[in-house]
Amino acid sequence: MLTACSDSSGTAGDAAAASDTSETEVENEGVLTLDSEDDIDTVYTLDYQNNISDMIEEQKSSQEYTIDDPLIIADPYGTNTTGPYVYFTTDAATELSYTVSADGYEDLLLEQVGDFTLQAGQHCVTYETSDELSDGQYYLTMYNNNNATISTRDYDYDSDENYDGTYSGTEGDESYYYKYLVDETAGTFTLVDSVPVTYSGYVSSVQQVGDNLLTDSGSAFEANEFDQNHNLIQTLTGSGATWWYRVFKYDYSGYWFA
Repeated sequence: MLTACSDSSGTAGDAAAASDTSETEVENEGVLTLDSEDDIDTVYTLDYQNNISDMIEEQKSSQEYTIDDPLIIADPYGTNTTGPYVYFTTDAATELSYTVSADGYEDLLLEQVGDFTLQAGQHCVTYETSDELSDGQYYLTMYNNNNATISTRDYDYDSDENYDGTYSGTEGDESYYYKYLVDETAGTFTLVDSVPVTYSGYVSSVQQVGDNLLTDSGSAFEANEFDQNHNLIQTLTGSGATWWYRVFKYDYSGYWFA
């Protein structure tokens, strides 16, 4: 079932569509929402997703949607809370962009402790706990692409003092393995470990393998394994048309292959 919702400003959101000759800002009177299934196991079934697609097609055929009055459905498939479904017809070549914003989040922001450059693009973010940590503390590990490129909105990294020594796009010198200590009780985060690796502005991964660390610089086709002191043990290199999306290491102990 489709229903309409509104935000605190009296509109349900906004979308901007730009062609080569004009730019139109659209404020829709009602962004539609679905009475979505709460059970995540049901959401990711083919029957459920096909049913959602049928509902969307029925809504698309219910009236004519234009660039000035588009169909906008908030997260119709229940898999991406910041991803709206937008549909309209136009004879002009059109580029669509949208911004998702929220109020009242300020208390959720953490304060940086220490002098270090924030991650610029991250992959393979992993949540880690430890008996040695206090309540409200945990670790976040990630591959820091160190790629100060953003295509979804205008942002000037050069004027942001939180970023220094970053690169842009596919060309750069270093990416990093990052490990943050997050303290939600104190409202802080601290960089407690960092390892420079071959630059990869996109994709890539990190994995803790026992006491060792495995990194994948995906667009460079290079994987490195380090010991617990971050000494390089071995390097695996290769080639391809695009990149190595992720590289993980498993011993498959206890598995039987026939």
